[in-house]
Formats: sequence, C-alpha cells, structure tokens
Amino acid sequence: MKNGKTYIGKTVKAAISLLLAFVFAAAVFASACSAKNGEKTEEGRNTAVPASAEPTGTPFAQTEPPATEPAETEPAATEAPTQKPRTAEALFGDVVLARQTDLNYFAIPDIILSLMTDADIELYKRMVTAFMAGETSVEVPAELGEYPNIYRVLDMYCPVFFIDVDDTKITDDGRTISWSYADPAAHGSAIDRFEAKVREHLSSVVESDIELAKILTVYKDFTSGLTYNEETANGGFRYRHGVNAIMEGLGVCWCFARGFNFLICQLGVTSLTIHGIREWDNAVHEWVVFKDGGEWRYCDPTWDIGGHSLNYFGFTMKVRDNNGFPRSHVTVLEGTKYKASDYFKVSDPFFAPLYTGACYGGHYEIDHENSRILFSDDYGYTSSGKWRVFELLTGNFYLLDEYPEN
Repeated sequence: MKNGKTYIGKTVKAAISLLLAFVFAAAVFASACSAKNGEKTEEGRNTAVPASAEPTGTPFAQTEPPATEPAETEPAATEAPTQKPRTAEALFGDVVLARQTDLNYFAIPDIILSLMTDADIELYKRMVTAFMAGETSVEVPAELGEYPNIYRVLDMYCPVFFIDVDDTKITDDGRTISWSYADPAAHGSAIDRFEAKVREHLSSVVESDIELAKILTVYKDFTSGLTYNEETANGGFRYRHGVNAIMEGLGVCWCFARGFNFLICQLGVTSLTIHGIREWDNAVHEWVVFKDGGEWRYCDPTWDIGGHSLNYFGFTMKVRDNNGFPRSHVTVLEGTKYKASDYFKVSDPFFAPLYTGACYGGHYEIDHENSRILFSDDYGYTSSGKWRVFELLTGNFYLLDEYPEN
C-alpha cells in the first residue's frame, strides 16, 4: 500500500504539473492575441481593430465597421464611432461649374444638410450647375418624393438663380423641373452683375478685422440700402427673393434675411434663415441665425432697416419670444416640421446692451482698429454729449466724452 500511495501521489503531481503547463500556455497565447488584436481598456471596452486598418498610435473603440470601410481613427473617447457629419465640402467639393467664380454657391451649413436627403442634395447640385451653364431644365432624381425646400435652399445659398428666372416660368411635373430666362442671350451678364454687386457689398470689409466686425460691416452696408416693398411699379404683388434685396434693396423679410445670409456666407460664416409665426395674428416673419465661435446668434435685417440701429443684432430666443414669436413656433426650412430649438439654442446675452437699449442712437460706426462699435445721434454726439461704446471682444459697454481718435 505504501508503494501504491507513492505511485498515486506521483500521478497526481504529474497531472497537476501538466494542467499548470496548459494554463500557462493558454495565458501566453491569449497575451499574444491581445498584443495583436488590441487590449481592453480600464473601462473594459474592446479596442481591437481590423488588421486592414493598420492603425498607428493609441488603439480606439470600434463597433464592427463594414468590411469595405476602414475603422474610424478619431472617435469620441467614451463613445463608439458614429457616422461622419454631412459637410458642404464633402458633398460639393467635386462639383465643377461651367463658369469661373470666386463666390461660394454651396456654403450650406451642416444643420441644413442634415435635413436634406441624398436626392435633395443631388437635385440642388443639378439645378445650380444647369443654371450656371445656361441650361433650362433638370431631371428630378427618381428616388425623390416631395422636395418643398429646394427653392428655399436656392434662395439662401444660390440666390442668383432668380435673377432672370421668374417664379411663374418654372414648371415642375415631378420628373423634370424646367424654367426660362428673361433674356437668354444676357444670362451670363446677369450673373456677372449679381456677382459684382455682391463684391460691392463686401468691399468695406477689413480683412484684418475679427469675424464679428466683418459681419457687422456687411450688416450696416446691407441694411442701409433696404426698402420694404412688395409691389411692382404698377402696384401688383411680386414675389421677390434674396437676389432682389442684394441687387435693389427691395423686398420683404424673407428677401432681406436670405440676401444677408448669402453675403455673410461668403465670409465663411455658418448661417441660415429661420421663420416664426406670430402667436396673436399668425403673421410669418423670417430672420437670420449665425454662428459666432461656439454661440448661435440672431439678427434681423428687416427690423434694423436704415442702417442706423443694432436693436436686433445678436439678440436671443427670449427676446424673440417677447416679440410674439415663441420658440415653439419657430422652424428651419418650410412648414413646421423642423423646430429650430431642436437644433440650436440662442441664449447668450453678449449683445444685451444693444437690444436692451443701453447702446442706441441715430448713428453708429465700427471702429475697426479697436474692434468696437461707436453710437451717437445724428449730429455726432449723444444727447448727453458722450459716445456710447460697445467692445466686440469683451462685451463691455461704456461712455466716452469725445470721439475717440485712433
């Protein structure tokens, strides 16, 4: 029995040794796999990447990418990668126009692009390229159903389309959109006149200015030349567009908003127009929302007509609520489907001295060298004998005894 116990003991020890060796080998194999395919982070996320991606640097989170696409290289630190946002550069960067231009007719912001289908975007491309080539029709993409916003988007980002195309001359049978030009032989020169007028509106912009000063320079120039008018010479109604506000200074709120929107888009500003329905009489009004750094801001060229005031520059949702246009009735694009407050908040009170009446006067100037706005009455001084000053870099507001000499 003694020898039997010894034999059994040796067998057990051998089995244990074999098991330990197996476990050790498995651990080595697992370690090798981990080194090849990625390790788990402290949060336990699998950071494995497909071998085809051949990443460099720190591994990243990955959630089963399509076999034909490489893994994302810069996902959010705590979230799995998502689809890249639709951008104008990505969608329109390869578009070639029939005529050379230094203006951007594809400066559509991500918010608008996110609400457009691929077919919407394709139709916009077709209409802009056809117009620039002097053509008079495009096929509607077969997969496109309703497209109520195509003319609104054209008016905001390619307003020249309506310079010699009358709305009554546009026909649409659901398969083809056709139009005619007032004078086909003069179509090219009509575009030239529009582009020259845009450059004129932008000519006062000081290149070294901060972006806000550039926007304000265009705002002052643009609003100074506006006249609210919805009638033709014979008194009949005429549906005007952003192009009429740019070319003639004539129109109504949507003309002014879309015209100004196009102008500041040429400065590289992210901008769009939105519209609201006034709660007590259902009147529709349209204005501009633009992005200033990380903040969205409203401005309303219609309510600052004359170029003398900035009462409606940089104001907020709360101010517009008080004007009778509650945010629940303010939307992006046509209809009431896309509520503006779902896409951005306009709440920063940076420009409060302008829209609360602290800074006012019959006249204002932009001090480009010092990035500030100077307010006075029509005679050069305020009634108190002082200039009111608003600094664009800090938001500070103060009074000066005399006109500041640079």
